[in-house]
Amino acid sequence: MDLNTPQDIDIIIARYLAREASAEETELLLRWIEASEANRRSFFEIQDTWHALHPPFAPGSIDTARAERKVLARAGLMRKRKKLWLQTALAAGVAALIAFGAYRAATADSTPQVPEYTVSTAYGYTMEALLPDGSRVWLNANSTLRYPAQFGDGDRAVHLSGEAYFSVSADATHPFRVHAHDITVTATGTQFNVNAYDISPCSSVTLVEGKVDVAAGGHIYSMNSGEHLNTTSGRTRVAAVEDVAKYCSWRDGVLIFDNDRLADICSRLEQIYNVDFEIDPAVAPVNFHIILKGENISEIMRMLEMSAPIACTAAEPADSCGVKPRQHISISAR
Repeated sequence: MDLNTPQDIDIIIARYLAREASAEETELLLRWIEASEANRRSFFEIQDTWHALHPPFAPGSIDTARAERKVLARAGLMRKRKKLWLQTALAAGVAALIAFGAYRAATADSTPQVPEYTVSTAYGYTMEALLPDGSRVWLNANSTLRYPAQFGDGDRAVHLSGEAYFSVSADATHPFRVHAHDITVTATGTQFNVNAYDISPCSSVTLVEGKVDVAAGGHIYSMNSGEHLNTTSGRTRVAAVEDVAKYCSWRDGVLIFDNDRLADICSRLEQIYNVDFEIDPAVAPVNFHIILKGENISEIMRMLEMSAPIACTAAEPADSCGVKPRQHISISAR
């Protein structure tokens, strides 16, 4: 496929951000971004606007009549070349985009502008983002990633709350650092998965290829490909694993549990779904072999009940003033 017109790259960008681009289109886009600084700047402006369609704040909480007028006055900032993909994107989320712009305008006069982006995912959703250095990140559900609009002359630092898979562009002179909960991962060019939800007592790193250093509990752990690091309550353990896919398959919408305890399975589900569990201690140690491929939480509970003598009971969620309430499920022996 060739890029014969500006509309061609607009189409590919739109498909990439919608996670519909083929491998060939993704490779073509990366080459286009690397071809010039103007291309790189244009892409990240578009990606930032796309992410604004799912803002991490509550747009309804901002009273911005004055700010909205400022946003509309700045309509000229939308270049003609953005129109094609915006027509598709804004059809689904123009209100969120205006709210994001209004928020930025409302705060512009009172707070200094920080050249930093924040992308977030809701429960049950994942997304992919391209960082300024060409590194790629897949963000799991209920996760947030902060990164600068442009990496400086020092290290390439990002901040993660939740889970993400990183494919880091090689650059030995500018280490790539992921600051997440109670660990920091340092790499120069490799692929690894980080699970570090703030609400979880455990953090983990799975190294798919290359090498990384992990700072945890006041120590530095050097990891090789095929190893998994887990830290719980200040205790850290590094071990080789037979299949790293168990920890990274969520990128493809698959969760693999291989001889895992019910308590650990439920902890994992709590990270991804808007649910919490109350488990009978008698069944918490029961082990399961199960592969999930996009099932909802009700379907998962039925699968567990069919695999072991347990009963799953979902409580009726209380009204949360229009906010989707967190579901509570009790699991007991039967």
